[in-house]
Amino acid sequence: MAPGLAVSTFLLTATLAWSQSVPGSLDVHWNEGASDCSATAQEALQVHRYEPQTFILRQSPCADFEANFIYLLIGSNKALLIDTGAVADPKGMPLAKTILELLPDKDGKELPLLVAHTHRHHGSHRKMRSLSARFL
Repeated sequence: MAPGLAVSTFLLTATLAWSQSVPGSLDVHWNEGASDCSATAQEALQVHRYEPQTFILRQSPCADFEANFIYLLIGSNKALLIDTGAVADPKGMPLAKTILELLPDKDGKELPLLVAHTHRHHGSHRKMRSLSARFL
């Protein structure tokens, strides 16, 4: 097989393998907020386990109009948090506490956490400080 054809075949095979979705559950009803959030008690953060190592979190529409989705992917040696949402106050949005509770320990040590922001929100640096114990 010619080298160019071998590389093309490898890339096509690898791309097809990577594009396969991981089976999990999307059986979740996301919080819709309320017309009067002050009169309706709601959890600030909703957590859904897609599969054992993948979590989808959503900020309540009553906490912030954007109702951001946040993703936690747990690998064998480290974890990846994609975005930290729009609410920086840990009293109003227990993101750091929730993430740290979801992260497993490995060999008696805390699993390192990498945080990736896809866009900027005011106060993102404060949220990152609250997670800094697990930063890579």
